[in-house]
Amino acid sequence: VGDLQGNRFRIRLTDVAGDETQLERGLQSVRNYGVPNYFGPQRFGRHGSNLKLATRLADGERLRKSEQGFALSAARSLVFNAVLAARVNHDTWWRPLPGDALMLNNSHSFFVAGASDDTQTLERRAKLGDLHPTGQLIGAVESPVQCAARSLEEATMAGDASRLACVRQGRVDAQRRALRVLPGEFFASLDERVLTLAFSLPAGSFATALINELVAVTEAPA
Repeated sequence: VGDLQGNRFRIRLTDVAGDETQLERGLQSVRNYGVPNYFGPQRFGRHGSNLKLATRLADGERLRKSEQGFALSAARSLVFNAVLAARVNHDTWWRPLPGDALMLNNSHSFFVAGASDDTQTLERRAKLGDLHPTGQLIGAVESPVQCAARSLEEATMAGDASRLACVRQGRVDAQRRALRVLPGEFFASLDERVLTLAFSLPAGSFATALINELVAVTEAPA
């Protein structure tokens, strides 16, 4: 644990249907901007079993230590995904907002964008993949983000008061996670309805997040 830098994937999707032009646009978007760094369904357990543990914990039930770990992890991941989904809806999942905590690429280091920072420079650096907006993996420490980024984060998490409380009482350290992931060594080829993808992802990112983006784009109306 802690030594894994990343994973390489080679995935074949067969019987690909939908709009090929939309698919190509989706592939180009992945190359240019990456994909939203969602936690995949694996994080939430088979049939959402870890989320059910999180609900029991939020309701005040005492769990075994191993169960509590799964519950807290699932709860934090669910809240992160909700904030990321809100940023996707606002088209700011890769664009810095005022007050964002911005993470340097291939690093866990971040800084908070101040009101005096040049937003055009920050967005240019984000477009180049040099830095990424982040979301909070909630814990005992309050989120450091400010201004518009804080308002959006707080509005999204407002409906999860019991889940937030149980995580903070669990004494886990708050962390930041990039809202975007840039796949490395990205290759894609479509041949007679078979889509072959090859790419690498850093540890903690999910190949299912990339696949889901392409499926959604392919199914979307032109």
